[in-house]
Amino acid sequence: MAKITKDEIRKATLGLAQDFGSRIVKIQDIEIEIKQLSVADRNMLTSKSLNKDTNQVDYIEYQINSIIFSCYVPNTNEKIYDETDKETLKNCVSGGYVDILFSEISALHDITFDEAKKN
Repeated sequence: MAKITKDEIRKATLGLAQDFGSRIVKIQDIEIEIKQLSVADRNMLTSKSLNKDTNQVDYIEYQINSIIFSCYVPNTNEKIYDETDKETLKNCVSGGYVDILFSEISALHDITFDEAKKN
């Protein structure tokens, strides 16, 4: 195997195009685009989801924050939900659109709740 230089490694990693994944989810015939998070956004998501008393990730906070961080008007950078929507999202029926969105977000991000707790 040929010796590789630091510059070659940096070019092969830091020089890569940032190709963030996304997918369209339909909720009652309305399209919502779910976008993959950056490393910084994923860290912020986990931090915002910590229970201050236990320093553990709170599942409901993680689920709702994932939706706030990841859902966009299709083909734009306009987020659909914000902090003011948290209580409404938390009080939606289980098995409804909140769970559908979170399931799609989890699949796109390829991360489970147990993995998030480790971060």
